[in-house]
Amino acid sequence: MRLPIVYEESTWLAVNKPAGLAAHGSSVGGLDSEVSLASLLSEQCSMPVHPVHRLDRDTSGCMLFAKTPAAAAELQRSLKRAETSKCYQAVLRGEVGGHSGQWTQPLTGKAESRRNPQGLSRARLPTTTCYQVISLGHKLSFVELTLGSTGRTHQIRKHAAVNRHAVIGDRRYGDPKYNARMSEQLTFSGMALHAARLRLALDSGSVVTVQAELPESWEAMLETLQLWLRSALVLKAGLLRALPAVSASPMPKQSGNCCARVPAPHA
Repeated sequence: MRLPIVYEESTWLAVNKPAGLAAHGSSVGGLDSEVSLASLLSEQCSMPVHPVHRLDRDTSGCMLFAKTPAAAAELQRSLKRAETSKCYQAVLRGEVGGHSGQWTQPLTGKAESRRNPQGLSRARLPTTTCYQVISLGHKLSFVELTLGSTGRTHQIRKHAAVNRHAVIGDRRYGDPKYNARMSEQLTFSGMALHAARLRLALDSGSVVTVQAELPESWEAMLETLQLWLRSALVLKAGLLRALPAVSASPMPKQSGNCCARVPAPHA
């Protein structure tokens, strides 16, 4: 398996991480029990490389690797700077209100459960996730979400769940029955969360932006979403054309359904 390198300097590089692949292999009895991203990339580069930050196993997208200890230290400093930002793309349950906004509920710094994504109140920390809606369709939202330099473990996934817009396919924070239904209707297996862009403020003062294309596995899902969106727009246009002109006299009440509904997934 050859990993796509999306950016490379002499001392570090960035890859488009495939979903389902762990950054580190888990160790059982001192032996690696699975192939890891780090081991595959080290073999591909013919030198040891080490991940600089975390990306969940089921999340795809931009991930940084250092070739030297000095590069690892610089990248870790960069990730803590206010000028640094991480931009993700995701498909969420429900239609997110407003074109853009922020989620500011405090979160803990560790993995939590579906019953309480925020974790214990005494352990919660200030946290902000900015979102911008790309498109909406039939109780689903395709959005961009941006984190600053103070990302928490599972921040986007927890914020989305707390706001009742869990990431499609999120097995930890989402509803299992809903995820199974969406997987079938969207012909998509996995979690719909992708690290699309990473903006790094380096020690030299320069700013580097690394980008990773959406995986091919998203194509059928986004095509289905666009079909649902077009169906909704056609229906809306038809309703607008069918409405009578505004007049001063009261409108007569209509009985029964005035139009047929476009089939859509159950929320």
